[in-house]
Amino acid sequence: MTLSFHYVKKAPPNADGVVTARARSLVAEMNRIYNEQTKIRFIRASQRVVTTIFAGPVTVGSHSVLGGSNLTQNLDTSTRLRILFVEKIAPDQGREIFASSEGFPGRNILCRDALKPGGPIVDAKETVGKVLAHECGHSFGIKGHLDPDERHLMHAKPKGEIIPRTLRGS
Repeated sequence: MTLSFHYVKKAPPNADGVVTARARSLVAEMNRIYNEQTKIRFIRASQRVVTTIFAGPVTVGSHSVLGGSNLTQNLDTSTRLRILFVEKIAPDQGREIFASSEGFPGRNILCRDALKPGGPIVDAKETVGKVLAHECGHSFGIKGHLDPDERHLMHAKPKGEIIPRTLRGS
């Protein structure tokens, strides 16, 4: 499964501090979770800085806007999944948003990853990798969140690593 990592550098609000050093370790964590249970293997095909003329704010509905080539320049459109790292995703229903996928299935994933202001909500690469693995599950068509088992990757608070049978194909 090909991935492209996009670092949105010129998008509201002041997204100048996106962290770029963790891409390799994030993909390794995602592969650790998926390789043990499925035949899915993630390959980082590209990593690049992108700019956008999107006026913002970035919300859980901004996937196709930022991931669309009309407003965002330098996107790698050849990969199955595009992960767009942004400084901030506006709160949704009163809660902070760390990552969000475009849909069921989808192509674009937003992830908050900033040096400033206040830094990322989540800093540990293992946790970020697990959250991205969770969002990839949504992109593969798994709705999740209603799963009562906290050990499952698709639970509302992705702490677990068990991938649902529907994704494993068994």
